[in-house]
Amino acid sequence: MKRREEKNFFSIATARITMEEIGLSPSGYGAVCFKDIQTSEFEGIKKDINGLLEIGRKDSGTEFEMKRDEFGYLWLTVKDEDFEDLAATISMIEETLREEGYEKALLCSLIKFRKDDMRVYMVYRKSLFYPFVPIKDRKRDTTYEMKLANLLEKELPIEKRIEEWYPVWGIPL
Repeated sequence: MKRREEKNFFSIATARITMEEIGLSPSGYGAVCFKDIQTSEFEGIKKDINGLLEIGRKDSGTEFEMKRDEFGYLWLTVKDEDFEDLAATISMIEETLREEGYEKALLCSLIKFRKDDMRVYMVYRKSLFYPFVPIKDRKRDTTYEMKLANLLEKELPIEKRIEEWYPVWGIPL
């Protein structure tokens, strides 16, 4: 059995040029979504992440905020106009949760892009990316999502199983 090469969220930084060539503009926003586990250990990890983010705010101006969505998930939203800083910050949050044994608490990580007046999210879940393009009334543009996946499959580890492309409603970005 051939083992898949593991990549982390930061691999999106190398795909940025291709994404811009196909008309996707980075919005400067990204997020990590996870279950809020009510233990003192998890509270300590959230404090550690917050401390690292405060350092990033001082060093690079990266802004962040914790929000809870309608489903009870926590969103650690990040704003940074420097795409590499944004991707690195999200990658750091995700890797910290994984290293501390909370991989199962992670729902996803993502970066928001724009294409004309559309919102396009590159969602990272289980070490793979997939595009999510929400449109009005909790519908999505699956045709465009598949087109993007085909255009980006050489740049990013794309989830091949379409049934794993879960819609991520309630993104606070």
